[in-house]
Amino acid sequence: MADLWQTTAELCLELHPDRVNAIIGGIDKINSVDQLPLVRECFGPKAGHDFFIKLQTAWRARRSVSSAEIVAALKSALASAIQQRTRGAVELVWSGPATEIVPVRQTEEVLCEVIESAQVRLFLVSYVAHKLERVLRCMEAASARGVDICVLLEPSIENGGRLNADFVTPLARRLPRAGFYQWKDADNASVHAKCAVADGKVAFITSANLTAAAMDRNMELGVLMKGGYVPEQLQQHLGALIDNETIDRI
Repeated sequence: MADLWQTTAELCLELHPDRVNAIIGGIDKINSVDQLPLVRECFGPKAGHDFFIKLQTAWRARRSVSSAEIVAALKSALASAIQQRTRGAVELVWSGPATEIVPVRQTEEVLCEVIESAQVRLFLVSYVAHKLERVLRCMEAASARGVDICVLLEPSIENGGRLNADFVTPLARRLPRAGFYQWKDADNASVHAKCAVADGKVAFITSANLTAAAMDRNMELGVLMKGGYVPEQLQQHLGALIDNETIDRI
């Protein structure tokens, strides 16, 4: 049997805040669980119907609980749910030997998920980028739908960086509308960050470079964040590096 307080918490996590507020308003007008059917329409269709049944069942099992207590529990649970949405969802991304603790996901799969979610702007940062056919296809599709793509890479030695090879030119041929950037004025330092952020809404921070080995063979660890303030903060930070000319367009 579902616990009453667990049910109120789950209801607030799964239903839209406007729907939850409608439910709160409805329950505030009744006196007991026996009158709950009078406010059935406040729960809405589909998932709302399921939660109406769950709440009714759990509340009947604890008839001594007043409607005022249910309202208070829903208000508290809703405030917690809204706070959780503000912080966003965080998922560990592990590529390598499996355990039963953290699910294994290929870095390439997660990176493509981030790229495919972009509708306005996509920013990728890596030390190198090499042999990324699937990722490049995703980036080409993003560019074709009008996404503004920015890529920060370590430049070659001849361009003031530390790499023997030029990894920018091959990518620029595939992505002629993308903006490629380098940290030219770095003094004995490298672009060692690896991340991708889409529309300030989804961010992937990872140990993996943009290489074939990192995408599907190496032991890599990252964090995928959806929503919350971190993706927005990261995108603003990268944009500021362009605005203040810390990184230069190639």
